[in-house]
Amino acid sequence: MAPMKFKIMSPRLQGVQVLDLSCTPSQFQKWRRAVRTAMESDGSWAHCDGASNCPMPMPGDRYSLRHDPQPQLLEERRAWVKKDRDVKLDLFLSLHDDIKMEVFDVGPPLPPTSMTAKDMMDALDDRFGRFEFEDYHHVYGRFLNLHLDDFITLDEFNAEYRAVLQEMDDFGHPLNNTQACSAYFSKLRCCQNPWVARKIKEWNSVDNSPRLEQLMKEAPAWLIIKPLSIRPTQSALDFEAPNEEEITIHASAEALTGSSPPPKNPRRASKSSDVQNRPLPPLPNEITPPISPNTSLTRPTLAEIKLSSTWDADRADRWRLPLQGVKELPPMKVGGDGRKRSRAW
Repeated sequence: MAPMKFKIMSPRLQGVQVLDLSCTPSQFQKWRRAVRTAMESDGSWAHCDGASNCPMPMPGDRYSLRHDPQPQLLEERRAWVKKDRDVKLDLFLSLHDDIKMEVFDVGPPLPPTSMTAKDMMDALDDRFGRFEFEDYHHVYGRFLNLHLDDFITLDEFNAEYRAVLQEMDDFGHPLNNTQACSAYFSKLRCCQNPWVARKIKEWNSVDNSPRLEQLMKEAPAWLIIKPLSIRPTQSALDFEAPNEEEITIHASAEALTGSSPPPKNPRRASKSSDVQNRPLPPLPNEITPPISPNTSLTRPTLAEIKLSSTWDADRADRWRLPLQGVKELPPMKVGGDGRKRSRAW
């Protein structure tokens, strides 16, 4: 029996599990999204995706630098390095010791000093971030199946829309701003929503194309958008089941015609006493009378039927020939050409 693996949580990032060396690409993407969610609250994720870079001196000649040494630059660099060191420690303590040795060639307790937080995340992406089409297909299918009617408020729909777009970005195949805005207009029912129709007409008239986040802030409230239909949930179906059964009972044929229903004959389980008291089936000789050995089994002729006085109803029924109405066949007529004609009764 294989030993049970316990989930080890990161000591510095809330809600993030420690990444194991045997993780699959989909599990790594899930871990990466959890790290991003935990770091975005305090702005630490900018050190992982490269949005925050180390401050560098402003370009200029030696004379300007000699007279303007930019003393504030030193403090900015110190603050950035300190923040990046904390982010590296957050990532390092969220990894298993095997990954630390294999990917970074260092062991606990401190992260590599020659790498930044972005360098560490790039190394993890190269090691575990292989593209799996099946996982991307599931995420893209979830994006296509997003419906506005499945959410209570528009803010909940916007949050789920952003999350799915971010997952597609993690796989390396994101939608650009134009594609994301066009899909957003379609999911807000561009044929029903007057706000969407107005935004589509104004798209080419503005200097800069609107961003998705800007459209989400300007989108109308839920009550302005008319739902196409009520999408029943499983709880609603379970709640409406008794009403449907009651309607079926009142609309039955007996209630409409006023006739009494046919008697039911439900099959009941047989008991041992019923089996013992059940009568035996009749024997074959009780069903059909026995045939005497002297009884002739040859079919009698019509002459024998007329002349024989021993032919009774029992034998007639046995051969299925009626006693009444039996006529003798008339002779066939012969024409002048020698051909036989049909009999005339």
